[in-house]
Amino acid sequence: MILKQKKAGIRDLSVPPFSRPSPWCSFIFWVDLSESPEDYVNRGAASYYGIRSIRTK
Repeated sequence: MILKQKKAGIRDLSVPPFSRPSPWCSFIFWVDLSESPEDYVNRGAASYYGIRSIRTK
């Protein structure tokens, strides 16, 4: 989804939040993007994908 939007020229992306694959994943370190494009996880993802910003819907 991220790469598709990037290919379309969109540089400020909005994506749905991740969903845990199962309830037992609560004890595993699980990082999700947030609604704030300034969040450190979001900034890292944006940098990784070479876009301006990314946030959840």
